[in-house]
Amino acid sequence: YGYQSLQKDFSNLYTWTKPKSHELPWAVPGKNRKLQVPENATLYGINYLSVTLDEAHAFRNIGAKHASALLILGKSVLRFILTATPLQTSTKDLSGMARLVNIPGFLTKEACDEERLDYNATRKSGEDGLDPLTLEAIARKLQGRFEGRLLRRTGDSLDWEGKKLIHIPPYEE
Repeated sequence: YGYQSLQKDFSNLYTWTKPKSHELPWAVPGKNRKLQVPENATLYGINYLSVTLDEAHAFRNIGAKHASALLILGKSVLRFILTATPLQTSTKDLSGMARLVNIPGFLTKEACDEERLDYNATRKSGEDGLDPLTLEAIARKLQGRFEGRLLRRTGDSLDWEGKKLIHIPPYEE
């Protein structure tokens, strides 16, 4: 199914509003009071063995898209997210992706507070010249939480026969 089907079913069933300050930003939104279709007639009315979310980077930010992805992924035993887009804009990107695959340590109030602190620390680092050791500690902490849960392919990655997966010509200026 496509993203449009997911979003259509989500908006038929749920009313997403910006969470209040005491709520987790990724909490399940309230049910739509004027249900246009019964839940069991939507993608959200099915339990799945696996759900694969392609272009997952499009669902990383808090909002209706993130909530819709969390809900559908929560209906599955196995969750897979795929992206070929580098996630380098902020630590919030990594946290959002981790929530999608239900990595422990990213779905609690403490995780929310820590995410804000890490985000603020990395944003201010360019302005205030934050100690590089602090940035490294944040990066290592996040890296540790993803340990064993991430498959990364590079231009040097090899297939099962030891051949390069893709040929990328050398960079030239």
